[in-house]
Amino acid sequence: MSGRRGHQRLSIGSPASGTVRVLRDVTVERMNDQELVVISQTPAATGEGMSLELFSGRGGVALQVRVLDSQPVVIDRSIRHRLRVAVEAVGEWNTNSDGQSFADSPTTPDNE
Repeated sequence: MSGRRGHQRLSIGSPASGTVRVLRDVTVERMNDQELVVISQTPAATGEGMSLELFSGRGGVALQVRVLDSQPVVIDRSIRHRLRVAVEAVGEWNTNSDGQSFADSPTTPDNE
């Protein structure tokens, strides 16, 4: 069995950068101008930055938030995670003509 693992099995090219977008639903438990408490099916790391879209019948609000705290909780006999997040930036937006939010669109509007 000579040469069975003698050849290179993986080749990594030049370093590249990228972004991973993980979409998940949360339920807003309470909110004020500077903080929100949301319930998520997945935990989050303290200090993690996220984009959050709040929907209403007239469009929505795009928020940039940072996780302050993440605690596991039991809701309806299922483990969920209560995330306390600080609002860092707010941007209003409307859904486009086909009803897509910007999370589903190929480009994300600037909130600056």
